[in-house]
Amino acid sequence: MRVSHGQKVLIRRYGVPFAFGLAMFAVDHMVEVLVQRLHLASGVGVAEDALLALVVACVIYVLRQRFEMASAQLRHFASDVAHQLRTPLSIQQSVGELALQRSMSAAQYQDTLESMLEETNNLIRLVEALLLIAKMDSGQLHLARTRLQISDLVLEVTGELEVLAQEKSQTLTVDASEDAFVDADRGMLRQVLMNLLINAIKYTPEGGAISVLTHTSANRDVEITVSDNGPGINPDDQDRVFERFYRVCSDREGIGLGLALTKWIVEAHRGKISCKSIVGQGSQFTVRIPTYTS
Repeated sequence: MRVSHGQKVLIRRYGVPFAFGLAMFAVDHMVEVLVQRLHLASGVGVAEDALLALVVACVIYVLRQRFEMASAQLRHFASDVAHQLRTPLSIQQSVGELALQRSMSAAQYQDTLESMLEETNNLIRLVEALLLIAKMDSGQLHLARTRLQISDLVLEVTGELEVLAQEKSQTLTVDASEDAFVDADRGMLRQVLMNLLINAIKYTPEGGAISVLTHTSANRDVEITVSDNGPGINPDDQDRVFERFYRVCSDREGIGLGLALTKWIVEAHRGKISCKSIVGQGSQFTVRIPTYTS
């Protein structure tokens, strides 16, 4: 039985707190029973008390492990956010201080302002991504589904990004089936394509090749595949590229949220996204989304 995104949201919002409360009630009850038994004068088997104590200890251990894991994830997330915010702010501060300490020409001041504006835009993109993640996690982000012809959307996005590929003398080819339709949020699916293509263009060297292929699979899913002949991704990193703030190399540009958001959007459409890559030969990202049904 396949659990829909809406059901997952309900489980996360109501089911998890209910289960946690029920577990705590069970622990309290078992502890109370254990205390009562320990105060009885006689008639209670030692084996029964030992078994009850073991059950209580196991439940407390599991709950403690879950709590520590959640706390560690929260600390890690806060640390990542702080790091991502600190970098552009530090750059802005350094550039601004340098501009105040030196006497520069009008052109140099303009370059300084442009550099600060670029870092401001990076901060805006980061904040927007974090707000989007918050809406996703809280279940407040709802999809506006309409019937879409994938080929139209693919041609639109590739047409907009083709200039970026041309700047690096890259070849961008598109093979989009015109009979592929999906029931999807157009803006969200457009973001998926933008993220995958921008990554492909960014990490593919000059003169490289990028291709976009769409078709309807045998099980009636619409498949969108973005391939490149860039540097590729190590096997150990392929399973982690969709994690928040994860970057294959620390010196790579970006905030490490693009693929995480892409994965969420795809799964919100009841789809899947996968990555196949060979170091030195390139990468291939494939999105599978159920076909539109009337």
